[in-house]
Amino acid sequence: MKSNSGFFVRLGLVAMLGLVGCQNQSTTPDPVQDPTTPTDPTTPGTTTAGSDKSFDHDDILGNIGDVFADGRQVTPTDGQRMHVCGKITYATLGRILTARGIATGNTAADSAGLLFTTGANIMGVANYPARVAETDRNSTGGLTRIFDMFLAAAEELVPATGTDRIGTGTACPGATLFDASNNCNADGFACLLGAPLTATQLSECSAGVKRIAALTSNDFVRAKRMAVATIASSNFLCD
Repeated sequence: MKSNSGFFVRLGLVAMLGLVGCQNQSTTPDPVQDPTTPTDPTTPGTTTAGSDKSFDHDDILGNIGDVFADGRQVTPTDGQRMHVCGKITYATLGRILTARGIATGNTAADSAGLLFTTGANIMGVANYPARVAETDRNSTGGLTRIFDMFLAAAEELVPATGTDRIGTGTACPGATLFDASNNCNADGFACLLGAPLTATQLSECSAGVKRIAALTSNDFVRAKRMAVATIASSNFLCD
């Protein structure tokens, strides 16, 4: 039979700690609370470190301030976007890719199609056997997968200099993302996103392509891909 000495040693230590705790308590008895007297729920309880909270938060909570008066709130436009812009459903995302000329059945390594088909669970598809609906918000892993997928899609949409494949899909036959001068084409990006860019966004898109090309020994293919991936990701990631 296993010795009980260890048990009694632990029991003795617990008893000693209890005695020490009792010695550190005040000897003044607590006043008896009249059960008929109501208590004030707003009265802070006794805490350590002089804090009126359950534990000391290093004054973090006290410095929040009025978020509606001190400029910490987001703009109305950003607030509306945060409330209405959730996760795009997996099936809808697949239809968007297909309509823009991306083959979702592509099994080539690192292709947009392979990242799409193998990322279903990461992107929160419904689990019908488990009676779990599709998620309505992206997870960190889902956002990362979508970003990687649009990086791959950008390479497929801009395979070479002077060539882009946005017009090979069913959404906008014949459309192009860029013109002969390497400027962003309004029709092509409206097709890619499903909504037109503003004049400022379109101008920044074209300027960005040229800035990136200047940093990459005039590699306009890479510059165009980065522009496509950046704009598409900011649109479809939403969160």
